[in-house]
Amino acid sequence: MWVDDDNFQIRHHLRRVAMPAPGGRRELAEICGYIAGLPLDRDRPLWEMWVIEGGAP
Repeated sequence: MWVDDDNFQIRHHLRRVAMPAPGGRRELAEICGYIAGLPLDRDRPLWEMWVIEGGAP
């Protein structure tokens, strides 16, 4: 069931993390593994968006 969140605040859902040097696939995989293992706060809608900064091109 879809329910509107009258107290919605983006800061509860948007996360940022910096990738350690050299910022390649290995570091990205480590960060993604870490994020995937984090529990979501069940007192809020169950979604987050992560911005991973500092990756190599």
